[in-house]
Amino acid sequence: MFPRAKEWVGEDLLAFVAVIFAIVQFLDARGEEKEMREVGERMNDVVNKMSTRGIGAFPKNMDSIIELVKSAKHSIRIIVDYPGYGQYSAPQRHKEYLGVLSEAAANRDIEFQLVSYDDILTSQESAQEFPAANIHSMRKTDLAMFKQFFEFRGIPETSRPSTCGFYGYFCKRSRMTTLRFWQMV
Repeated sequence: MFPRAKEWVGEDLLAFVAVIFAIVQFLDARGEEKEMREVGERMNDVVNKMSTRGIGAFPKNMDSIIELVKSAKHSIRIIVDYPGYGQYSAPQRHKEYLGVLSEAAANRDIEFQLVSYDDILTSQESAQEFPAANIHSMRKTDLAMFKQFFEFRGIPETSRPSTCGFYGYFCKRSRMTTLRFWQMV
């Protein structure tokens, strides 16, 4: 059937060696594939334990932020324009966000640091995010969200602020939040 080793010509020997080499390469590749999967799983573990990572776009990322703060074991360092994150667009998530931040700040096992804008920068940022012309249109186009913002805080419609008062309200809430965290740490 098969030629004997003496009878093999160069081409036959080369073909046999090539087949053996291909089998060895195939087996080696399968082992490497398994090892690469294990490395990938370990990399995912490392990424999930990293203190800094992308967590998506606002406001969908509020749940991820809340879970990340809840899972902190040693330290939390937050750098934000103002700590009123989500207070207009996601008030329910904002309340929970402040709750987990408060728990973390009160936990003596966790080093807590919050860095945010001062009052002047907070006012400027609020004015850019909510220009005067847009606040009037927000009352018309995003009426449900506008109403929800004030209703969630128990502010009756007759007491809702003007454009200037709207900025002031944002700034005041931000300042109160910042001061609350400073007092806790």
